[in-house]
Amino acid sequence: MNPKKSILLWSACLAALFLAVTFVLEQFCELKMRVWLRESATILIAAGAAIGILQLVLHIPNKTAKLICAMLWVPAVIAFGIYGYVLYAFLHPDEAVREWNGTKCIVETEQAFEDYTDYYYEYRNWFVRGTKLLDTDCY
Repeated sequence: MNPKKSILLWSACLAALFLAVTFVLEQFCELKMRVWLRESATILIAAGAAIGILQLVLHIPNKTAKLICAMLWVPAVIAFGIYGYVLYAFLHPDEAVREWNGTKCIVETEQAFEDYTDYYYEYRNWFVRGTKLLDTDCY
């Protein structure tokens, strides 16, 4: 298979780029990507990895091995999809842009059972926010 047409390779490149940009933003610029951007990139990388593995399976020359691998691929994708959805449901912070003390802020809300915690960060733009915590509100 031509490496330029390998979806799995391009997904790995996207994951490496995403991790590098995240590292540089957090370590050197004191910025963090917004939640919607992190989640979109994660979903794109996961879907690319799943499709890339299927692409490799479909290039197996032995039909019996191809059929067995394809039959194993389907439940694996379903299981990882359910696992990812459950993780998303429990670990997903809500994010909103609000006014706080006359300043535009990003508010990340985390929920643990019936307790909510709001973390206020400085607003930068649609793609990044500051890493400095301005205030915390528990209710």
